[in-house]
Amino acid sequence: MSEVVIDKTRDQWGQWPAWKLALRVGDDEDASRLWVLEKKMRIGECIVRFGGIAAVGTRREHRLKGLASRVIFASNGHMAERGCDMGVLFGIGDFYHRLGYGVVFPVSRLVVETKALLCAAGQLKARAMKRADAAAVRRLYNRLNRDRNASVVRPGSWSYFELLQDFEKPGRAIVVEDALGRVQGYASWQVRDEQFLVAEIGGTGSAAFASLGRALGQ
Repeated sequence: MSEVVIDKTRDQWGQWPAWKLALRVGDDEDASRLWVLEKKMRIGECIVRFGGIAAVGTRREHRLKGLASRVIFASNGHMAERGCDMGVLFGIGDFYHRLGYGVVFPVSRLVVETKALLCAAGQLKARAMKRADAAAVRRLYNRLNRDRNASVVRPGSWSYFELLQDFEKPGRAIVVEDALGRVQGYASWQVRDEQFLVAEIGGTGSAAFASLGRALGQ
């Protein structure tokens, strides 16, 4: 194999600071690559720094040569240099465990029929989330999740929900507010493959969730 070099570049992934690690084979600068997003997470009463590994990929002509493994191992060293306590990614079967990764968090799904949502009593006003709502939604999210393991700490720079596919582009969201215009709940959603997917939902009580449920059903 020709010379293999791994380049590291400071980057930005959506609204998160990130590093791009690219493995260069000869003249091909992106034979295999990934991004490490720098975030913080709650574990018990502690807030730990972690690297969120995103967009791991190898060009088709370079696959089955162990290049992705080399980039993953390089990212482990990079995260240690940056003072990260752990690396986290969305796993796939029969690959990442060979590189030392283990399953630590479950993937939870809840399926609700639309007609059931429409039965909810929507007492609070629901509307599309605006950029001006970001600070209120961020504060509500951090308050609701301050005791929840594996919840990401959203910094003051956070301003929108990312789409599920690439976690980079802004997605759709709604909020519900009380009579004084104060945000009491939020939900982010998208339509994909003929499914209505709610990626995240949060609220201050039953009235907020009932109002969010009815709005999502509509």
